Amino acid sequence: MDHLKSLPSTFIQTGGTPFIHPQLYQDGLPPLLQNISALSNMHTYLNSLDHIISLAISSTAQNIVNSFSTLHTFNAKLAFTQSLILLQIMTLLSPSPPMSHVLRQQAENRLPLLQASIEELYLSAPVTLPSSMSHYQAWILAESCRRTIHVGHMVLGVHSMLTKGNFTLTLFVEALPLNRNAELWERDLSGYDEQTKGESGHGDMGGTGKLRASETDLIT
Repeated sequence: MDHLKSLPSTFIQTGGTPFIHPQLYQDGLPPLLQNISALSNMHTYLNSLDHIISLAISSTAQNIVNSFSTLHTFNAKLAFTQSLILLQIMTLLSPSPPMSHVLRQQAENRLPLLQASIEELYLSAPVTLPSSMSHYQAWILAESCRRTIHVGHMVLGVHSMLTKGNFTLTLFVEALPLNRNAELWERDLSGYDEQTKGESGHGDMGGTGKLRASETDLIT
């Protein structure tokens, strides 16, 4: 659980997490993740008497929740789910105090939304990615999707274990392993695209640690 609790700080320090690759959003962080980044900074200074920060957390959380019905693209759904995961980690897993009872209850009420957003992300993932996307970016997007689904279920699982003493994995998560070449997440392969121009299709990460020229299924 300590690892999960450290993710908001990791996000503001490095621009990424184990489920948000630092190079995922080439055009800059989506607004929801920008808000979460600011909230993570404020959360660092939260104490039980700081009502201003508590109000800011509550307001930002409500804005995130309200945006769920406006999501129409896969990338928007991915950013939403990632934002919600970080929000839930801050409000659900932080000690109480300093996290207030009201913020904790709001976090409890958002658990069904987290479950729904994970399922929606899974169902809306495209089978293939556009040929205009580079091999490297295709892999980053696919792996970020997989990792986001996994970490979302980790948050749900930790909370369920703490409150109920059990947690049941869904079948689609059981069938969604992490990429075999997870160590490539830490490496900068952006130069690889220059070496593979002219190859058709998108790459997935093969067992040799190299990108194979083939169509990429986003989540399998």
